[in-house]
Amino acid sequence: MTSPIIGIDLGTTNCCAAWVTPQGEVRLIPSRGGENTMPSIFALTDKHIEIVGHEAKRQSQLNPSGTVKGAKRIIGLPFDHAVVRRMREYADFKVLEADLGQPEIELHGKRYTCETISSRFLRSIVDVASKHLGQEVTRAVVTVPASCNARQRQAVHARSDSMWFG
Repeated sequence: MTSPIIGIDLGTTNCCAAWVTPQGEVRLIPSRGGENTMPSIFALTDKHIEIVGHEAKRQSQLNPSGTVKGAKRIIGLPFDHAVVRRMREYADFKVLEADLGQPEIELHGKRYTCETISSRFLRSIVDVASKHLGQEVTRAVVTVPASCNARQRQAVHARSDSMWFG
């Protein structure tokens, strides 16, 4: 049996996934909690457990410095970009400069690139889709927000490819 191809909307606020049935109908794939979308929120608990989506959103009030909202807004941007500067100013988490002038996010002493955080969303979505469809998903079409520039789209594309092939 051929692996299904899913579509993933990797939005800055929410993510979702869908597939096309053999009858040609598009169906949303519900998240673990049964919702059709997953908040684009990533967190590292104080016990260093990575969580995404609704679970991360639920614990964000208790763990603001370990919770990232909006990481996809700065993916592919240089550290000195105005959007990154605003995030550094207002976010409860630390945004630091990486070796190549890219932003990295620090949560409880652990550093993450924005691409790595995006890959956690992709991995979660693929895992949920595989369970929902009853077979492993190995192919996906990933969209990016319309507001992304070419560099940001390339950063998402590179992370998506590495998830499947590396």
